[in-house]
Amino acid sequence: MVKKIILGLLLLWVSVALFGCSSGGYPMVSQGLQMRGNAPWTTTTVGSSKTSQTVNITIKDVTTPEGSEPAFVGSNGVGSAVLFTVKAGTQIQVVINNQDSMPHTFTVGNLSISESIAPLAVTKFKLFVSSPGTYSWNCEVPCGDWVMNHIGYMKGSFNVVG
Repeated sequence: MVKKIILGLLLLWVSVALFGCSSGGYPMVSQGLQMRGNAPWTTTTVGSSKTSQTVNITIKDVTTPEGSEPAFVGSNGVGSAVLFTVKAGTQIQVVINNQDSMPHTFTVGNLSISESIAPLAVTKFKLFVSSPGTYSWNCEVPCGDWVMNHIGYMKGSFNVVG
């Protein structure tokens, strides 16, 4: 199990090193994919249409029963099961400011989305979901036993309303 975790972290680190490193101490900005369409989504190039809402998320250290561990923090605050709520059929720009020194992912399995988030970087991607519902997200990079096993830290949901 430990070998798999180390291999996964090594592969993620190599991906970040090959496909996007920051320079000069400034945060790197990663432009991801625009999720758009009716399936409930398809992908197109970023910048092809206007964004109607921006969702800001920060990954930062928070206090847990196990000590200081990183967590995704949205507009609902630390430990909220629902990271954000958006309207169906609205194009959203998601901006994730990773203040942590290790990589993370924003993964939505039932939409086949997995955005890599480099350490100490800002990652931006566009999201368009046409179907209302509650969508589960999680981080695939193990970074703390407590936060990985409690909703609202390294896993949770976001709501798409009609």
